[in-house]
Amino acid sequence: MKIQRTERGFEIGTWQDANGMQCELQQSSATGDHCGTPPGASFVWLGGRLEGDYGSHRMHLSREQVTELYNRLDTWLKTGSFLFTAERLDDVGN
Repeated sequence: MKIQRTERGFEIGTWQDANGMQCELQQSSATGDHCGTPPGASFVWLGGRLEGDYGSHRMHLSREQVTELYNRLDTWLKTGSFLFTAERLDDVGN
């Protein structure tokens, strides 16, 4: 992943996925409900971008959503499953 700065000074990481799509992880200027959290530290943009199709394939994630995604991906790296040890598929998403 290559990390650079946008014209507005926010960090953006770019890479290509397994299908050659340009992917991005970018700090967002939104501040949300996190008192004292500066722009760039409350939300991120994550997703792929097709040439000339800005933003339509990116997710705007809060810190809580990033934590959940991180924990699921970490579990998947360790076990091959998104499920935490005590979960069953029936329990997820309710």
